[in-house]
Amino acid sequence: MKNPSNYERLQQNQEEIEQKIAAYINTPLKDIPKPKEVEFDLQSPNYSELIEQLEENRDAGEGIKWIRATLEDGSKVLIRDARNVNPNAPPPLDSPESYKIQFLNAARAAEELLDLELGNTNSHEIQGLKNTVRLTVMNFLENNLGKDDIKKENTTLVEILKAAGIENAGKKISVAKDFGNLSDQHYHVTTITKQKDSQGKDSLVVESDAMLLWLTDNQKLQYLAIKHAKRGENIELTIKGEQVNMGWYNNLAPHLKDLVHKHAGKIAEGKFVLPTQLRGELIGIRNAHSKTTYVSSPLIDSKPITLEMKARTLHAGTASFHGKQISKEERQEIATENLRQLQSFVLQGRTTTINVLNSPANPTGIDSAIHEQVGKGQEKLGGRRATTPFNIWRLVSRNDNTGFEKILSDVGIISNSIGLFDIRDFLTTGKNEQAAREQLVSQKIESPRPEVLEALEHAINAKHIMTTSHLFRDPNNSNLELSTEMNAVAFSLLHGTLNKDAKLNNITLSEVVVQCASGKDRTGLELTDQSFKATNESLQLKGKQGQQIENLKTQVKGGHTQFMASANGGTRGAHGIKKDTLAAFPQDPYKDNIEGLQQNTASHNKFKYEDREKQPLITKIINKILDTITKPFKTNKDEEITSPATEKPSIAKFIDVDLNNFKNEKAEIKGDIIPQADDKLSKPTKWVKEVIEKRHQESTVQAER
Repeated sequence: MKNPSNYERLQQNQEEIEQKIAAYINTPLKDIPKPKEVEFDLQSPNYSELIEQLEENRDAGEGIKWIRATLEDGSKVLIRDARNVNPNAPPPLDSPESYKIQFLNAARAAEELLDLELGNTNSHEIQGLKNTVRLTVMNFLENNLGKDDIKKENTTLVEILKAAGIENAGKKISVAKDFGNLSDQHYHVTTITKQKDSQGKDSLVVESDAMLLWLTDNQKLQYLAIKHAKRGENIELTIKGEQVNMGWYNNLAPHLKDLVHKHAGKIAEGKFVLPTQLRGELIGIRNAHSKTTYVSSPLIDSKPITLEMKARTLHAGTASFHGKQISKEERQEIATENLRQLQSFVLQGRTTTINVLNSPANPTGIDSAIHEQVGKGQEKLGGRRATTPFNIWRLVSRNDNTGFEKILSDVGIISNSIGLFDIRDFLTTGKNEQAAREQLVSQKIESPRPEVLEALEHAINAKHIMTTSHLFRDPNNSNLELSTEMNAVAFSLLHGTLNKDAKLNNITLSEVVVQCASGKDRTGLELTDQSFKATNESLQLKGKQGQQIENLKTQVKGGHTQFMASANGGTRGAHGIKKDTLAAFPQDPYKDNIEGLQQNTASHNKFKYEDREKQPLITKIINKILDTITKPFKTNKDEEITSPATEKPSIAKFIDVDLNNFKNEKAEIKGDIIPQADDKLSKPTKWVKEVIEKRHQESTVQAER
């Protein structure tokens, strides 16, 4: 396919992924995986390989087998075969591998900062500092340190950088570790579990996330310009005769600018999912995938296993941009281009409806800005927005259901075309729900198209939720239910039973894109719920809550959502959904059946360390009061260090005609930094020796206990 669109590339990849899944599930499962020993090479550590091995070990400990494959475009597929998991076994809430992954990622960031910030220093001195970092890592791995130790060990990394003269070391590692994702292998991730239908027969349930890898031409040219500029240079870029605003890059703090410059070539190549936490440092959609849920035919000996698609939804971290280095208007321009990028993964002629799971009523953080930027961007692009908050703020605010109203109105047109006027009236006006439901029941008795009525029932359920207040009391999170129902309606229109009717009625279809700030927690809950309910419907488990709950436990134990929180654009080692998402979990059926979906490791998405600089008690008290007062107004974790350099840098000028010559070039994929060849490792400083010895003594004491 010559010059395929982003949509065509995604479709091609999803077809290939499905073929590889189908081929794999029809081969016998031979061996049960076992964790492999992790070896850390002090001389030349490969952090990416170590992190991936720990991820695989974490799964192997639960009986999950990894199978890797490659697609025609060179992107990689990972199949996680979780058919052997025990749903009744305790879940890994604090798996030691998770904390090791987190620390390895932080150590990698520390080494990267040493290279970038001390580039003019004697290479032997830099190598000595790196060796100090590596000894700290070896101590962490060999002594099986974990949750109770990671903050202390992170502090050691910060102290090493401070001792080297690097200012704001903790904050810098916090950002650099998120760039570390761009040094790892990214995968289209598939998870297979075995679940039972209403007759007790086994079927396979497949959750499959395909990466949304490619940029718009505008975004790609910006990253190519950064790549071909010299380190530290500002950029002037002209596309189609108009100058592009590069302030988001030019005005970054020097260390952030260096990090973007280092990785720009790889980003331009379109082989990576952008890290979710870099909402103010990188342009482009972050942590973006398309999730498909398949259910297989019953598992009967000697019969081939076939798959049927039951759900498919685009999802991502927020498309908004939150860098404080540019104006509000410039942030909006970037958000609009990010939304245009999302639109590029949709069939031409269709639109997008962005389902925002954040609450504009939240006075802290970035929720309000997300709502505003997405709304303005969608209006400019001809798309729509629906805002269905999952957090506690949903109890004191109303939804913005504009985007969903349009989709239900389209279903109303279809209802009218097949003579279901009561259903049409309810979907378009919200009035006389009882008549609509009575008509639905009467049609089910003799309908030749029962699957159409199932889709209409989803639409009626969604409209019911939209017309019912959830102010002050909402124990089952009606917005989660609404989002799942609307995903089912959209799936029927786009891929399922209503698609033919939509074409006959010349309806312009809209893809629902689920997003929260990170695309991990609230989005992870929504996608888990979507797969769970689509599977229930496929396996005919309506009214059979006991089997539904057993299947839910199996799905959760398969760990797809938890794995995705750490993979690709997620936060390395922060598996699962954070505890502060608890308010979003409905009591029924999740309250007592989601252990393992929420994990303690998820709360370590931020770099935690101790600030050991001593301050007078009165200063600490004053700072604490000031932090409390100003916290609601801080929206960028790097606000204190994102100001531009004081010296005016040189300017590199590019035009699109020149850069287009580089569009198809291969980025140089650099592995982890290889130290200069020395006969022996450079000796660590005396201070480091003391720290390492102290850590070793503490670990020995803990082990003896």
